[in-house]
Amino acid sequence: MRHTPLIVLIALALAGVLSLGAAPDQEPEKATTYIIVRHAEKAPGGERDPDLTAAGRERAARLAGMVRSMDIGAVRSTDYARTRKTAAPIAAQAGVEVELYDPRKAGEMLEALGDRFGGRSVLIVGHSNTILDIVRRLGGRAPTGDLEDHEYDNVFIVTVLVDGRVITHRLHG
Repeated sequence: MRHTPLIVLIALALAGVLSLGAAPDQEPEKATTYIIVRHAEKAPGGERDPDLTAAGRERAARLAGMVRSMDIGAVRSTDYARTRKTAAPIAAQAGVEVELYDPRKAGEMLEALGDRFGGRSVLIVGHSNTILDIVRRLGGRAPTGDLEDHEYDNVFIVTVLVDGRVITHRLHG
């Protein structure tokens, strides 16, 4: 399988993160892991709310495969067809609803999430000009500027430990 190394990398990264600071006889910290992605490939054209392309639907399915073993407690998406359809396979797999947020109010969305999902994972689907801001708001490291219009393969994993430490992984999938 082409994405097996990526899945293994995610699993190893998360396993290492969750055991940080835990003595052998203690339970690991209840970190919250945020998976922040841009919507998958959108159909070309000038319409305001384009659908996903066939490649975009395939990418959304691959993302669901990548996070299959993670305990997804919440899925957030902006209210555009391309973001909702990117989030839908993961939400269905996790048995949760896709809840919408306003990309101009990402801080409010993150505040509302608060610490409700400690020990679990949260998927956030946004846009090339919003996901890096979300990574930064969570305390993660992100490149400056925005993603390029053709960049659909970035997966940012931001783990917020109970003690406030933040670990960021940038993957391509």
